[in-house]
Amino acid sequence: MFKNWWDKIETSKKITKNQHVLESYRNNLHLDDLTLLGCITDGGVGLQTGNNGKYVAARRTTKSARNIVESRPQKLAEAIKKHHIVIPQMAGFLNEKDFLNSLTEKEIASLFDELKEKYGRDIFSQGYMYRIIEEDEIADVEKLTDDEKANGIDATKPYYVPYDKGDKDGNRWYLDTPFAIAWTKENVKFLKRDPKARYQGYTYFFREGFCWSDINTTYLKCRQKQKSINDVKSMSLFGTTECVPEYYIISLINSTLFSLYVDNFVNNTQTFQINDARQLPIIVPNEKQLEECKRIFDESIKLKKEQLNTTDTNRINVIEHELSIWQEKLDTFVLKLYGLDEK
Repeated sequence: MFKNWWDKIETSKKITKNQHVLESYRNNLHLDDLTLLGCITDGGVGLQTGNNGKYVAARRTTKSARNIVESRPQKLAEAIKKHHIVIPQMAGFLNEKDFLNSLTEKEIASLFDELKEKYGRDIFSQGYMYRIIEEDEIADVEKLTDDEKANGIDATKPYYVPYDKGDKDGNRWYLDTPFAIAWTKENVKFLKRDPKARYQGYTYFFREGFCWSDINTTYLKCRQKQKSINDVKSMSLFGTTECVPEYYIISLINSTLFSLYVDNFVNNTQTFQINDARQLPIIVPNEKQLEECKRIFDESIKLKKEQLNTTDTNRINVIEHELSIWQEKLDTFVLKLYGLDEK
């Protein structure tokens, strides 16, 4: 299987080149067939802006935004000290925190932009994000035209769109991305020609699918992907055949068996790359198997969403326990699916 197909699915370009061959293959898959994930998915590495501070913002209601509010005064103080910066507007304020609290978010972003432009991109440390936006600044992805997706949104409209840049906390099943990217016509035009951005076209943007962070411990953590822009830290794939739905693939990757398989036979480092994922062996399920898998998936998603939206420590602990029970059911299901259960 691997020898027959790997040279056709090793990269996104090869998958595109062999599209017709792969389509014919997918249309002739049968129940219980064993295939490779790369044969039944499309996708690739995401966008790299080269300057997250300029383009990426955190949504006001998120933990990431709260972290930015706490870190900005210290980042500004360190920059002032290191580069001997004088900011006339700060006169009369006791410290950087009081000064920043007197400004609007747009004024803070403008100040940090100006300092980066004058003293260098890494003045606040590489990749530091300092923008915070409100929910009404985010565009409705469902209403975007193809032209807006490909070439950017007019700056007179809400122009931020969800931006999935991975998940260092390692959430399985689901995560509502806390970030958004300024998808203006001007920005998209610049990203297309900036070599640091590694823009590869928008083919894989604004599509649902599944993704994972490239850094993992022993256990893989896969989650459902929203219709968003995704960056290099949130590598994404998209299902291409109805007989192997995305929820089924997400569930398989989240099983203990698949983690151990990757660790022992694919890649035993702490990174799990697109090419690693394409090598995963996938069994084409029957209707009964899909029903059982969907029940596990739906319950896990429901619990994960509740966990992410509560601050009640006791409830979080209960949900964690319930998720572990569904994990056991998933592991039992996958072992049975691959004929590895104890009979």
